[in-house]
Amino acid sequence: MTSWRWRLTFACGAGVWLGAGALAQTNKPEPLKTTVQTCGSYQVKITGNGFGEPQDTLRLMKGGRTYATYRDEAVSLDSCTDLTGDGVPEAILTQYSGGAHCCTMGQIYSLTTPPRLLLEQGLSNSTGWEIVQLDGKGPKELLTSDWRFAYAYGLSYAESPALPQVLAYRGGRYVDVTREYPALLLKGIRAPQPEESVSGTFLSNYALYLLAGQPQKAEAYLQTLPRPEREWLQNYAPDIRQNLSTVGLDDWPQRAGGQGGASWRDLRGGAGGSFTRPGTLEYLGTTVRQGRGTVRLYQQRGGQVVASAPLLSFREPADHPELDPLATFTVRRTGGRDDVVLRDELAGRAQLRAYRVSPQRLTELTGDPLGVAARLLSDVENLGRQRERLTDGSSRTDTQKQALQGRIAAALPRAQAWQKTYDPASKTPLNLAKLGVFNVQSVEVYRENASSALVAGVVEMGDVVPGQGYVQRTRQTFAVFLDNKGGTWQVTRWQLSPRQGAGPLDR
Repeated sequence: MTSWRWRLTFACGAGVWLGAGALAQTNKPEPLKTTVQTCGSYQVKITGNGFGEPQDTLRLMKGGRTYATYRDEAVSLDSCTDLTGDGVPEAILTQYSGGAHCCTMGQIYSLTTPPRLLLEQGLSNSTGWEIVQLDGKGPKELLTSDWRFAYAYGLSYAESPALPQVLAYRGGRYVDVTREYPALLLKGIRAPQPEESVSGTFLSNYALYLLAGQPQKAEAYLQTLPRPEREWLQNYAPDIRQNLSTVGLDDWPQRAGGQGGASWRDLRGGAGGSFTRPGTLEYLGTTVRQGRGTVRLYQQRGGQVVASAPLLSFREPADHPELDPLATFTVRRTGGRDDVVLRDELAGRAQLRAYRVSPQRLTELTGDPLGVAARLLSDVENLGRQRERLTDGSSRTDTQKQALQGRIAAALPRAQAWQKTYDPASKTPLNLAKLGVFNVQSVEVYRENASSALVAGVVEMGDVVPGQGYVQRTRQTFAVFLDNKGGTWQVTRWQLSPRQGAGPLDR
């Protein structure tokens, strides 16, 4: 086992002082320089001038032929070594766009003839991969950082933890196998260091217990924390669990062959779960290619990832492409199988719908307690989303504002239909006439049997304040109580109550 230890990474702005003479020269472009490095039987040719114009260019070449070209503010050949043990070296390339906390891309090529792309990955704020041998044999593994918690849950970037990510050579490419190394994950659990963020360390430790398959230890760990951090993590625990559902699965659309395969740039998020039967590990992923999006179920069969036919197709709005056009919530049901709740905003109206997933279709759960609760949440959320658009600071014409007012007028009666079952004894009042935002963050089924069910989760909500463009949001627990009456599931009452535990930036 490597002595490598995971650590929190903190970002601090580094000031650079330039004298007047240096400033005067910043408008003069630096001359282009060309370097050629040999890697195996290939050459890596880099032409550039640092961060000046034009962008630097990297070419992977052999015999005068260019096999790959990359352009960015900075490009480099980071390593030339045999990772896979087949006697053929791999070229590790990276590109950096110059932005803060985001902007490194990397590729690994096996220098066969022609070269084979073994890995392409957005590295966020990581600078590359660490080459290690975790299992003591065979191809080398790669370690890098998983930045899914950057800025999450009220953290600043400097407080945000980076989780470990392990990549292994499988089936002719490097793939994410982080879940296969629970001992490595648990090794990263530790007390905060004096110079580190307490909140970020506690989040990292809690997440590592969950990833290592030890949820009971994760909950016991929470009870040992100081009250502010304990309440904060308990506040966001449903969000954290949902976020972690895709660890080791995000690259499955890349691993899948055929029509279900996708590049790194096509990925638009998804959710992990046991969708077809308990105990399985599957991924419901969204990809967008040339404006056309699909949702597919990705499964492992015989060590290979296979993709279903499209279960849902859509066209991404050309004027406002979304990073995650369909938000997906995994919902565990009695018996250990997972269903999903999808949020669809592509038609301009927020819609939450519950589905049962199979490799052949998404079957909407209309008469199911989860489906009924999703319809309630959908109608209230849509009202909040339409009002939110009026206060988001966007410049709109009078015609566009009138269209939004029309959507609000149409959404209000649907939301009001659920007002009669709202519990008047709820700790949080619900005034639909003032509701300015209502965003569902998580959905879980806490109890269900033949006669009753409880669907609960978290929403961010807030009321419109006249003269104030920004809606102040608070996190609330929603609880929807349902009974089965004559074979029909009906909402008997529902309520909202404040969640305790502000994020570090809000304390």
